[in-house]
Amino acid sequence: MKNIGDFTNKKVTLRDLYETRLIFEPEAVSLACKRATDNEIEEILRLGEICQKEIKKDPSGKKRIESESAFHGAILKASHNEFLGQFLPILTNTVQKTIELNYNLDIIAEEAYKDHIMIMNFLKNRDSIGAKSAATIHLHHAVINEHISFD
Repeated sequence: MKNIGDFTNKKVTLRDLYETRLIFEPEAVSLACKRATDNEIEEILRLGEICQKEIKKDPSGKKRIESESAFHGAILKASHNEFLGQFLPILTNTVQKTIELNYNLDIIAEEAYKDHIMIMNFLKNRDSIGAKSAATIHLHHAVINEHISFD
């Protein structure tokens, strides 16, 4: 049986991680739409497809965490903002903590799968406003599904 205190502490940590991601990630994907080279967009989409396969195969597996970090990391890199690239550990930590929390993982994985498609489509079309909105929706889905409050 899970210790309630551990569960609560993980949710607080996740709240802080998601709050931080909501501050920087939507803008990073918007910048990637504007600044990425065609090759960088192709690489993001390739890594996104790998991530999608891993989400379907094993939503809580190590390869899923690695593939999601690679996908989001490529977006951060394509923003061509050196400082934003330093946030990759926060992203990876969020995915790891979400899986450790082991709460609504099937729903979270299903939403992430759908949201990644939306993000990739906006990136492919270089729609920075749509991509920014999709990233915001993606993060809000996770927060809602994990019952995390920013209050």
